[in-house]
Amino acid sequence: MSLAKLLYGMRERVLEMNSDVIARAVAARRADVDARYKNRTALALAASWGALSLVDALLAAGASVDSSGGNTAASPLFLAASNGHLDVVRMLINAGANVHLLNSRNKSALQVAAQHRHFGVVRLLCDVVGRAAVDATDAVWFAADTGNVELLQYLIASGASVNRPNAAACNSCPLVA
Repeated sequence: MSLAKLLYGMRERVLEMNSDVIARAVAARRADVDARYKNRTALALAASWGALSLVDALLAAGASVDSSGGNTAASPLFLAASNGHLDVVRMLINAGANVHLLNSRNKSALQVAAQHRHFGVVRLLCDVVGRAAVDATDAVWFAADTGNVELLQYLIASGASVNRPNAAACNSCPLVA
């Protein structure tokens, strides 16, 4: 049985465990930390759940920080950002996660964090990716579309363009859409 399958079936119990217990279990079983269940790795599951101690233990055990999977080919960083797990996002970035990866729908972690109104995650990702990358995303679109004024103001202050067309929205600009 893969580690991911075991974790998938024990989600609630896993979230209650501390990292020492998990790290010992992973080491004792010599588990393949990158094995998949339902096309997701254990790290992807832990990141999507916000299980910080489990993410820490899996990274320490050598889990691939940028493994992607699921029906949208989402990375652990993407999943953590999508669910607003700021501490997990920070940990994955510190472990070397690629903040520029896109899922199969051509969305970045920054875009999905903006879409789901996770302001803290957006702020962290903006600081990491820099102005050029912020401007190259549709984060402004998602902030405008969801009426998130605080996030929109932050993105504009970070240098994001409000005049950049969005191909998916008939090439109009976010503030006139």
